[in-house]
Amino acid sequence: MQYARPLRRAVTAAVSVGALTALAACGGTTDPAGSTDAKKSGESGSGSRTIIFSPGYASSPALQELAKGVKAEAQKQGYKVIVQEANGSAQTQLNQLQSAVQTGQAAGVYALMLDPKTAGPLVESAQKKGVPMVITGTPSDYGLSGMTQGITFDRTDNAAIGKALGTQLGTCINEKLGGKTEVIHTVNVPGISGAAATEAATKAALTATAPGAKIVATIPAAPDTVKAQTDIGNSLQGHPNTQAVVGAVDEAAQGAIGAFASAGKKLPCLVTAGGAPETLAKVKTGKIYALVALDYQADLNQAMDALFKLVKDPAANGEQLTVPQKITKAGQ
Repeated sequence: MQYARPLRRAVTAAVSVGALTALAACGGTTDPAGSTDAKKSGESGSGSRTIIFSPGYASSPALQELAKGVKAEAQKQGYKVIVQEANGSAQTQLNQLQSAVQTGQAAGVYALMLDPKTAGPLVESAQKKGVPMVITGTPSDYGLSGMTQGITFDRTDNAAIGKALGTQLGTCINEKLGGKTEVIHTVNVPGISGAAATEAATKAALTATAPGAKIVATIPAAPDTVKAQTDIGNSLQGHPNTQAVVGAVDEAAQGAIGAFASAGKKLPCLVTAGGAPETLAKVKTGKIYALVALDYQADLNQAMDALFKLVKDPAANGEQLTVPQKITKAGQ
């Protein structure tokens, strides 16, 4: 099952890069103080049977669906789940998680961290208490130099997403347009973590796959379909020969379809990131050539598997996970 863009955006935002200097000297393989009990028992140091799930935006419909999956997987292991609501506040999320760890409420934590660079103290507290965690990002996002005890990291590979977008668009241009056309490239707004990496990889892959294609406009992807349609429509007026579009998010793709229809023009080659139901429907009808989506069901499975490995052995080093991606095209 694929989840809609609000979940993708929440996870993407959680992978912001930031080093916390207070932990920089800790390294990635140190054995934190206070973990002796967890080592001896061979299980979570808290003794609790509760998993804390902190999605950052628990009210989001997509994240509510993810929470159901977390609960189902935890129940299989004999654990209950408490879902924390931070309402998009990184500080609230941090405070809630620190409380759950310090009070012994949590046997384990699964968190889509809103601001990893401020969460170094949380990682340290969890290790001291023997409470394993699966958190979004990479060790460096938390000021660590490598993998460490009791913590598994789960990252979004933005460069891989960009490469897939560029490759799929280039393939479409070669198949349908003889390898040449003008392209409108919508990109994630500045400040969204990984936006630059995605954009650069998209351009490089497009050039490698269809050298005759030319990006004539790069515009920020609007957060709603109506504005996206307006922005793309304005760009299309200045570049009437455009026959290909890269959508950074679902709304950009929907807006592109609307803009070209309003202008009475065909859009043979549209690829997009995202995964909302309406986007999938457009892929099935052929209006979107390819959808590059993050597979959150597969990611949920691997994250929960990794968490319970650490619950059983909190002294073990965690691992680096990557959110799987899935490319969907018409007829698949």
